[in-house]
Amino acid sequence: MPSTSTTHQPRWNRLCKQQGLLLTGCLFFLLVSLLHLFSAELQFIVHQMKTRNDVGSISPGQLKVLAATAKAGAFWEQGPHSSLDTCEQTRSYQQAISKGCSVQKRRVYRLLVTGCGRSSTHHIAGGLQQLGIDIRHETLGSEGAIAWPYAVNDAHNYYPYQKYFHRLYKHTTFKHVVHLVRHPLKVIASEATFTPKSWDFIAKNTPQIPQLRNLPVLHQALIHWVTWNRNIETYATLRVRAEDPLSVEIICKEAEFPVDVCSRAKRLDTFVSANKRPHGTISWEQLFDIDPYFAEAAVQLASKYGYDVSDAKPFIGDQNHL
Repeated sequence: MPSTSTTHQPRWNRLCKQQGLLLTGCLFFLLVSLLHLFSAELQFIVHQMKTRNDVGSISPGQLKVLAATAKAGAFWEQGPHSSLDTCEQTRSYQQAISKGCSVQKRRVYRLLVTGCGRSSTHHIAGGLQQLGIDIRHETLGSEGAIAWPYAVNDAHNYYPYQKYFHRLYKHTTFKHVVHLVRHPLKVIASEATFTPKSWDFIAKNTPQIPQLRNLPVLHQALIHWVTWNRNIETYATLRVRAEDPLSVEIICKEAEFPVDVCSRAKRLDTFVSANKRPHGTISWEQLFDIDPYFAEAAVQLASKYGYDVSDAKPFIGDQNHL
């Protein structure tokens, strides 16, 4: 009669083999995931190393032309600087359909809220999450994302702050795209505390502004506020001002969440910026001293978005700033 150890030996061997295969599969998946993650990171670093070797400055004449072009339309979406075609660029599912783009391979989420960084995306994310909606800040949830980097379609699919297992894939679109805006003086002052990683990402995805990364930080922030917002205008389905105390409810209804869910947003605290990084203040006079052309473009956009810009009017056309 065979011993117990002999009888169970084949079963034990099979179990060990199965567990070994499972462990090997997990390790392989982890290795592929890490390679994918670091590949995008490496491509981004290599790109930054190349572009940082481009020294130089932008002349006042160039700034005048670039500001006028930015006011006229989202020129950075088209032309030789664009590394992606029109169909790949859009974040809007509706726009993809209207342009005749193939939508079969696209991942489609319900909602994207995007704008410039420091436009109170934390506040909106927190408000929607309090309603039980799975939407995440600067990375993807099952219903979508609230993320300023997702405003553009990065050529290497690299977005600096997203979580790997909740990352944005290429060809991802959203049924509803909400353009979140905040007063430019508030945003520009706050963006002075952006990390180098943020500015590197912005410069990479604003290639039509040469040597953007070499400019003083407030100048970068001014140009960024104009170009980033002007770009989002071309595909957003709704614009919302962060200062509106009903902004969360408005966005909830735009995304067609249940009415009873959205109605609970009325009981949320009114507008309070959740991102309270300490920063200084900025005035229109200072911005016109920095760059009168993009400052005037910012005034026009701010007025278009419904902000009071009467304090900027004395500086428009002032020869002392030209």
